[in-house]
Amino acid sequence: MPKDDYYVGETKNGKPNGRGTMYFKDGARYVGQWKNGVMHGVGVFSWDNGSVLTVEWVEGKPKGFGSFKMSNGDKLVGEFIGTKLNGKGIISFFDGREYIGELKDSVMHGHGVLFGSDGEKIEGQWVNGEACGWGTFISSEGDITEGYLGEEKAQEEKKPE
Repeated sequence: MPKDDYYVGETKNGKPNGRGTMYFKDGARYVGQWKNGVMHGVGVFSWDNGSVLTVEWVEGKPKGFGSFKMSNGDKLVGEFIGTKLNGKGIISFFDGREYIGELKDSVMHGHGVLFGSDGEKIEGQWVNGEACGWGTFISSEGDITEGYLGEEKAQEEKKPE
């Protein structure tokens, strides 16, 4: 690892500007576009733990459509604010499960579908990563069950009209 951060690439007035690579002393690296010394445009940020974020950057912060391959093997694709997915997106989990739907801070939140690695499928509402409300469960054998998904305390909730 370098003792100090160092940059290789295009410059303007002594600052990174255009395409270039910044090597950070902590082992991280950014390869992409720069404007007036800050990451701005399309770029790839890699951490020394193996995580890789490919996204649009606005004034030094990730913002826009991209993908984030995490060191644990999970992969997130969608709209990023910072390093978190917000809005519609896809999470492909390291264990073979996949979620397609709405997310808040990279957590299943809103309407979505979770596909299990064994062929199961859960479709419905999610709150902070947990199925909650009326939804549909399809077993790996194809059996379909509609009903309330989530904690028992709200089971009085009625099926949507």
